[in-house]
Amino acid sequence: MVVGGPSPVTIVEEEDINVCELSNSVSDAAPSSSNTTELPIDQTNNINEFPFEFLSGEELIDHNMDLTDGYIYLTTYRLFAFSNQSSSSHCSFINYPIRLIETIEVKDNIYLSIQCKDIRSFRLMFTTTEKCCYWFKKLNEYITTLICLDDLFAIKYALNKSQQDNNIKHDYIRQEFIRLQLDSYPWRLTDINHDYKLSPSYPNICVVPANITDDEVHEVAKFRSYKRFPTIVWRHNNGAVIARTSQPEVGWLFWRSKEDEKMIQAIMNACKTTTTTTTEDSTNEINSNRLLILDARSYTAALANRAKGGGFEHPPYYSDCDVQFMNLPNIHVIRKSAYMLRVAVANAVQGEHWLAQLESSRWLHNLSALINAASFVVATVNNHARPVLIHCSDGWDRTPQITTLAEIMLDSYYRTIEGFQILVQREWIAFGHKFADRCGHGNGANDLHERSPVFLQWLDCIYQLYIQNPTAFEFNEMFLLKLAHHTYTCLYGTFLCNTDFERTTTNLENRTLSIWSLLNVNSKQFINHSYNKTKKELLYPSSSVRDLTIWSNLYLRDIRYTPVGSSEHASKTIPTRIRSYEDLSTAITNNVHRSTSDPSFTDSLPIESLSIQIRSNHNNSLPYQIHSQYNRSLNSTSTNSLFGPPHHLGTLNDSHHNVTNNSNTNQISLPLNNSPDNRIRQQSFTTDDSSPDITQLALSFQRFSLNLSSVDNILRTMSRPRKHTNSTSSTTSSLSDAWSLTKINSYDPNQTQRMMQHLTSNKIMKLIRKRIDTDGLTKIPDQITSRMLEKERTYQQRIENLREHGRQMQRFVYTLINISHNQVYNISPCMDARSQSNINSIETLSCSSWQKIDNTDAGITRWLPDFTAQTCHSCHVKFQQWPISRKHHCRNNRIKFGKYNYVFDRETILEIRSSHFYNITIAQSDSLRMLRFDMSSIQGVIHLKNPFIILLNYMRLQFLCLLWKSEPERILIIGLGAGILPKIFHYLSSNTLIDVVEIDSEIMNLAQKYFDFNENDHIRVYIEDGQHFIKRQPSNQYDVIIIDAFTVKNHVPHKLRTSRCIAEYLRTLKSTGLVIGNFFYEQEIRYRQIYKRALFKQIYRGIIQNNHILIGLNQQAKIFNQTELQLRARNLQQSKPLFDINWVDETKYIHIEYDDE
Repeated sequence: MVVGGPSPVTIVEEEDINVCELSNSVSDAAPSSSNTTELPIDQTNNINEFPFEFLSGEELIDHNMDLTDGYIYLTTYRLFAFSNQSSSSHCSFINYPIRLIETIEVKDNIYLSIQCKDIRSFRLMFTTTEKCCYWFKKLNEYITTLICLDDLFAIKYALNKSQQDNNIKHDYIRQEFIRLQLDSYPWRLTDINHDYKLSPSYPNICVVPANITDDEVHEVAKFRSYKRFPTIVWRHNNGAVIARTSQPEVGWLFWRSKEDEKMIQAIMNACKTTTTTTTEDSTNEINSNRLLILDARSYTAALANRAKGGGFEHPPYYSDCDVQFMNLPNIHVIRKSAYMLRVAVANAVQGEHWLAQLESSRWLHNLSALINAASFVVATVNNHARPVLIHCSDGWDRTPQITTLAEIMLDSYYRTIEGFQILVQREWIAFGHKFADRCGHGNGANDLHERSPVFLQWLDCIYQLYIQNPTAFEFNEMFLLKLAHHTYTCLYGTFLCNTDFERTTTNLENRTLSIWSLLNVNSKQFINHSYNKTKKELLYPSSSVRDLTIWSNLYLRDIRYTPVGSSEHASKTIPTRIRSYEDLSTAITNNVHRSTSDPSFTDSLPIESLSIQIRSNHNNSLPYQIHSQYNRSLNSTSTNSLFGPPHHLGTLNDSHHNVTNNSNTNQISLPLNNSPDNRIRQQSFTTDDSSPDITQLALSFQRFSLNLSSVDNILRTMSRPRKHTNSTSSTTSSLSDAWSLTKINSYDPNQTQRMMQHLTSNKIMKLIRKRIDTDGLTKIPDQITSRMLEKERTYQQRIENLREHGRQMQRFVYTLINISHNQVYNISPCMDARSQSNINSIETLSCSSWQKIDNTDAGITRWLPDFTAQTCHSCHVKFQQWPISRKHHCRNNRIKFGKYNYVFDRETILEIRSSHFYNITIAQSDSLRMLRFDMSSIQGVIHLKNPFIILLNYMRLQFLCLLWKSEPERILIIGLGAGILPKIFHYLSSNTLIDVVEIDSEIMNLAQKYFDFNENDHIRVYIEDGQHFIKRQPSNQYDVIIIDAFTVKNHVPHKLRTSRCIAEYLRTLKSTGLVIGNFFYEQEIRYRQIYKRALFKQIYRGIIQNNHILIGLNQQAKIFNQTELQLRARNLQQSKPLFDINWVDETKYIHIEYDDE
């Protein structure tokens, strides 16, 4: 197998293993076998397991050992090949989805040249011509255009996977237009295309001027190409808008449409009503009212389109408009540019004429022109407050490129992950970019002239913006790379089909997964840790070619870190004796040191030691086999600025590698024995205490320095368990776990060789699987993100250690306090202090240092006089202040809960955790578990055997909202506590959406840890301030709002009980909804008045123990008397029975609040 001659290698350091991925671009020069030393291949060697994990729905089509030195696998998703000459520390392989392959050619009847859609290429060499032709037909069979969409792998991949949250709402277009304030005068949302009959390539919701009727929109659509009428896509704060459309069908006869001219004039008039002019020059004020029509084509191309019935806006018909031609290349020029870039990348490893070939491809020039066009739109809209109408020929290639780039520069929201997803969904997918035709994976997309990397070119422009503004984007480069690859892989259904109409017809949304389920906001892999979310200013990128860079991790990933020799080396395929080209195999066994005046060829080898054939990429070149020193480090990297910032990856014996890895490595020289039954080449191995295979062999050699006559003694030594110890753990490794030593003939060299191959096979498989991501693509090293995540983990670990130290000290102090009150707990302060001292490496407590105290004279007071007590010793309830009151103290810490008086006594403290607001205590008795604030305020109690028993009596009254709303659609609960309230609501009404707002993240963590609370599709928890959350919610959203938030002093937070906040409750509440508030003690009297002033239709009041429940009904909610409430409670008892609750009895606690009370 020859993969990407001259096969420059990307070496990625992962843990203490170097993985080599060979998937590089090559030239079409035919390899010759005359000067190639073929490596011996054991044809009987079979692979017992696959080197990659199959994705859901992925099936094996064929696999064999048909390559010259490796295996090839073909599945329904990918083409995979790897070298059987890989060692246990190095492994070379390629891994490409088959839909990413564009063309395959047979070269010299012995190898396949494969070009990919992401501008990369590689080749595979086979042992015979027949096998080469066989795989050519087999691969072409699966990369050809599909006849049916059901044959796409995305359908099969989604069959066994649940539909994940795509982070894109069904009405995302409407919500985005509402955010841009395009839903109100002078604009309006029209659903004229709701059935896709007017324009199949447009979304079902569009924005048009308010004074344009739907009938007029129909007439305008007839005048535009493919009925893609002008529609607004973005609005500036100064009132100027960005609109998009397709070319008008003017033709040679200068046809015109009065309706089209009226719509253009209506767009200008609508902008005039909202435009705020800051300039004092009257000329600028006049120009700000003129609409700019930006035609992405050149004037010549636009004029030529008139012969086909198209054209551009005739200036005499559009008198208040200016037409600007941007001279952007069409899809055919972009396709040719991408092809020439592929050729340049194929020759980039040699380093010769790289800049010249890159210049001739004009790829960077096309990026420059595109960024310049978007910058022109930004300046027109922002600086001159002029509306812009953008189109090309049909409005689905260059038009979305310009509009989206301009919107990203103007609006910081689109630089977030959520905003970027909405932008791509709206401007590219909903507005009908022909992904199926441009990417070549559509149904019947056989026309190669329709293919063009338009979307890939746009992503490259986004990458240029990201490089020039590294703190302005929430996502990182890995986000863009995943998006670029999965545009072609057909693993997700986002980029399938040409229009939304086709996706709706084929029901792709429900049959496939979305790419946004992978690129979601919660994944730290795609977060830019340098992102500054306060940076809201506009972006003004440089469009000069000298400021643009080649996207190395996309186009040059496989050759970027390859040390390139001098031009003298690169120009010659066979090194001469002048360069001291001696036997390379000798250079491996003997470390030859040469002077600088006589450079050796082995000193400039570009890669690590690999037992694979490396072939030259020069024309008419002869292949040669390279054996480089196994422990050589990379000594040079490309410093050309076009490759972007360099990343140091490290090598096997790099000093940085030895510092960052915890494993102990030793250089072990194996004794060379020339006996016929033990011929082992002398090499250098890197040992790892965690490796049970090759490491054991090397260590056994080190242990036996005597001249061994066979491997029998070695195997016996390896069969004995050997312990490895380090600072953290002690493990025992035995080679007998991997190989049965009783079946090995120590005098059979072939069997010994097969044993060694077996020992390394599993490790090689693990190496390859580590390098493959969950989506089946090869992982791309991102050292910046990895380092940031490592620092974040270290920082979080330090915080957790400090918190744990604080919890231990709090527990110790609390235990001492309890001892002083003569209360017995299951926590030993001495043991706690001792364990804490061990954790922090502080001097432990010593029992021998204790002094014996004679307490015969000293006594400890274990009680307080009753007249001095102010609160209960156990439950800390404050006593009344008049003298005749009885001061009752809870006996033996016994607290009764629930209808059947479940007793909480003999508690055990499980955890005490400090947060920014209070100290949280988790205590447990025999059958109950409690959450408290500062050891007194009870916030939640559950029964360990039956968690659906409601132990807090006031909580029963909160469930009486079901009397008005038996099946509420959406509930808001402010205050999580132990999570009992949302859990039981979900149990009673499984289809209800429940939003829970909790200000303290520690409450959420403890509820998950101790009270079995978890989020799901119907329960969502938001960690933020309740007042801020309620202000962000739209109106008329909730059926029930429950206020159950308390401070340490048993008070509802002040910001949640103001008249203004209650008004926000009413705004977000549906007209038939209700608000339930839980108040304590004297709060009830005061906040009943606030409830009355908040214009509730009616208020119900319930009192149980010390809790006062107020229920406020909105204007259209029904008012029930006591009899009606009991009748509805009987029905609820039958439909929603709950253990330990009689709904009819609970209605006795509430009654209507009258004004005279």
